[in-house]
Amino acid sequence: MICHCATGSNAAAISCEDVKHSAKPCLDYARGNGDEKTVPPKCCNGMRTLSDKAKTAEDKEVACKCLKKIFKTPMLNLVESRLNVIPQNCRVNVPFKLSKNLQCKEYVN
Repeated sequence: MICHCATGSNAAAISCEDVKHSAKPCLDYARGNGDEKTVPPKCCNGMRTLSDKAKTAEDKEVACKCLKKIFKTPMLNLVESRLNVIPQNCRVNVPFKLSKNLQCKEYVN
């Protein structure tokens, strides 16, 4: 499943598959597994890759919408507080707060 959900005239360079691949190493940590203070390096690398790929407003919107869909998946049972600290603990800048209730328009416009 690839989501090229671009808005506007420029097509997004990032796909939902890219986002899933980057976010996947973070899911165990976000479920509450492992040390709360130590985000796994693979998760941080995935977030850096995602941040590097999501440069345009369209890319950021696609990334946000895909992350929102992933994070809202009930069977993942993600811990909100763990999602919130991933960017800070990885020292990576993402244009929105990681949360199960992402408000994409608020952050990418």
